[in-house]
Amino acid sequence: ADASAETAVLVGEEMLEHLGEFNRRIQNLGHDPIEIGVGIHTGPAVVGSIGSPERMQFTAIGDTTNVASRVEGLTKAVGVPLLFTKGTASQLPESYRITPLPPQEVKGQPEPIEIFTTWILEEENQAMMS
Repeated sequence: ADASAETAVLVGEEMLEHLGEFNRRIQNLGHDPIEIGVGIHTGPAVVGSIGSPERMQFTAIGDTTNVASRVEGLTKAVGVPLLFTKGTASQLPESYRITPLPPQEVKGQPEPIEIFTTWILEEENQAMMS
C-alpha cells in the first residue's frame, strides 16, 4: 500500500468534515453552505516551477493531474463529494472500507474510469451515531 494515497483520502475526508462544521456555523448566521468536491488519482506527475522568470508558478502537470481534476468534476454529477480512482483505491490498505461506484466517462480517457468513495459509508456511520 502507498501511504500517499491513504494520506490523500484521509485529508479529503478531513476537509469535508471541517467544511460540514463550518457550514453549520454559517447557516446559523443565515448564510448558504459552501459545497466542494474532492477528486483523487494516484500516479506519476511532473511537479515543479514552470513558466518564465517573470511569471513562475509551482504546479503539477500530466495525465495523473488531469484525471484527478476530471474526477473532482464528477463529484457534482455523481452526487458524492469525495471520489477517487482505481489507481488510488489499489494503493489503500485492505482494511479500508471503500464503496465502488459505476464507471464514468471522462474527457481525455479512452475508457470509462472506475471510481470509488469512502464518503457514503462515513455519512451512514454519522447517521447511525446520531
